[in-house]
Amino acid sequence: EGSHLHRIIRWTGKGFSWQADPKYSEILVAELGLKGSKGVDTPSSKDTGKGDRTAGDELPAEEAAEFRRLAGTALYLSLDRPSIQFAMSEISSGMAKPTRLHMMRLRRLGRYLVKFPTEVWNFDYQEAPSEVIVYTDSDWGADKETRKSMSALAERFGCHLIDSSCARQSVVALSSGEAEFYSLTRGGAAGIMSQQIWDGLGYGRLNLVLETDSSAAKGIASRSG
Repeated sequence: EGSHLHRIIRWTGKGFSWQADPKYSEILVAELGLKGSKGVDTPSSKDTGKGDRTAGDELPAEEAAEFRRLAGTALYLSLDRPSIQFAMSEISSGMAKPTRLHMMRLRRLGRYLVKFPTEVWNFDYQEAPSEVIVYTDSDWGADKETRKSMSALAERFGCHLIDSSCARQSVVALSSGEAEFYSLTRGGAAGIMSQQIWDGLGYGRLNLVLETDSSAAKGIASRSG
């Protein structure tokens, strides 16, 4: 095994594995004062801050600076941990003006890291794939404040997960079909980039397959003219 850009890369007879440096989880748990606390099964919950009248209050300057520092560490960790990317999209929306709710969400993520401190990507040897598959989905109007939707994608090369992301859409979608279409378009762009990377490595031009559960998004994407 070896370390590269704070990632631990291991090789075995079955293939390779990729893991974020566990120290980042340890730092977050320790600095949030959660050592020894009970962990939770999910990094995010819609019930976080529910019923708290002060949830929308902005944090004092000193706490806001602390929040941004810890959220930055969590954001770096999320690059290698698909399970926390949705939670980080919610948390990072408060970087400009963090509120008590954003800090509650960060602490919720910390409690998840207490229970699940590591996450490993496994790349076992496989037959050479002929296509890149991108799965996309959207959570329409997920943000109750702005009514903006979330786009998510997971990209697969054979049996291997090679990329994933979750990000807030920049415009307000007026229907679930529109939100799903934006997510599908984002997934298509990511897939085309992967096609070009594989081609540049001399692997050849792979087929690109986009998967969505939205018939409306498929209908919009299939129109021409």
